[in-house]
Amino acid sequence: MRSDIAKDSIEDIKFIAFIVLGSIVAILVNVFYSRQLGPESYGDFKVAEAFFYLCAIFASIGGAAAAPKFLSDQVKSKTSNASWEYVKFFTLLILFATIVITAIMAILYFLHVAIFNTSHYHSILIAVLIVPVYSIYSLLSGVLQAANKLNLAVLPFSLGYGFISGCIFAFIILFMEEVTDKHVIYAVLMTCIGLLMFNFFKLNNLNLIPKHKITLGKAKKDWLQVSIPLMIATGTQYLIQKIDIFMIEILGSEGAVGHFAAAQTISWIFFDLEYGFAYLLAVKIVAVQDGSREQIFKTLKKCLTLPLYCALPFFLIIVVYGHEALSYYGHDTELAYQTLLTLCFSYIVCILSTGTITWLQFNGKQNLTVMLLIIGTLLNGVLNWLLLPIFDIEGAAIATAIAMIFISVSMLIAAIMHLNKTKSVALTVPASGV
Repeated sequence: MRSDIAKDSIEDIKFIAFIVLGSIVAILVNVFYSRQLGPESYGDFKVAEAFFYLCAIFASIGGAAAAPKFLSDQVKSKTSNASWEYVKFFTLLILFATIVITAIMAILYFLHVAIFNTSHYHSILIAVLIVPVYSIYSLLSGVLQAANKLNLAVLPFSLGYGFISGCIFAFIILFMEEVTDKHVIYAVLMTCIGLLMFNFFKLNNLNLIPKHKITLGKAKKDWLQVSIPLMIATGTQYLIQKIDIFMIEILGSEGAVGHFAAAQTISWIFFDLEYGFAYLLAVKIVAVQDGSREQIFKTLKKCLTLPLYCALPFFLIIVVYGHEALSYYGHDTELAYQTLLTLCFSYIVCILSTGTITWLQFNGKQNLTVMLLIIGTLLNGVLNWLLLPIFDIEGAAIATAIAMIFISVSMLIAAIMHLNKTKSVALTVPASGV
């Protein structure tokens, strides 16, 4: 028993270590982008990157997030595996959503809405092409996660996205006299296409998406009833961490976007840590679902302390070497350093809420978590609107920190109140059939 626990702990450490490695690679690649593009063009790229991530979350209608619930048992069956129908259904929704997004972006561009009111062709329009590719890639990753192939589902993108796109961009530089944010977007598009092909071939090799006709009945309705709330929760979690860069693009200067993006990219290591802990802590929480109140409190305490112990060393490194790290981007370090520290603090607070959010979702409180996340997102937007004109990019970071603190404290209070009402609510068993 102890050897199994030790083995699991080693695997967990390896998993988190690879995510941290991928985050470090992404930081180095972004330094390369920034020095090649300059603050203004680099800022445009980061806005476009945030745009396609966010659109991909909504375009997939939560299909990637809901896949483990509906397909965990399905992928084990060779006769009733509905994963192909699941992938086909959500792929069609993704393509339809992409057409709608493309039409909206084209209208906004021709109407000269503020975010497109620039003298050059904004890379955000090209980034629309990435939305369906990344959405379908995430959907296939959800199938791999359902099959308990966590390393294949997470690590290729974590390690490959920055490294491969950086190599492609370096290759483009060899043939171009001048590079812009559009060339980085092209590199990212080619990278996402490669990762999508990798996922597809892996799923075929593992026979996880067999192509045979299955009677679905009301399955599609059930899929959407679960996936849509997950889409809203995931989208608001991402938006609350990215709304500031959109607000700066609208209310601030182009150079300010680049300075803020440099600080945000460095602090993004904490987001990657949150991403990894979301998988690991879920396992620990499920294990005590039917346990005593004391066991649940002990596990929730561990969900707070474990991420904190992992995050604090990186925060101290950034405090000491933040100026040097920002200087590699070629930006004004005095302007961005305080912003960097504030963002790091806010993301650490966000990491601490990972366990409580997961616990509430597992105990039938999905609507409550979505409501709190939406309130936090609106709070962040309003505070950005108020503080940006006064404090510039530091105001955006302060707005994010306040919103993060609100969400984390609210989730913790909600979890404690729920625990005081009932010892434990049984985890809803994932549907074994479709």
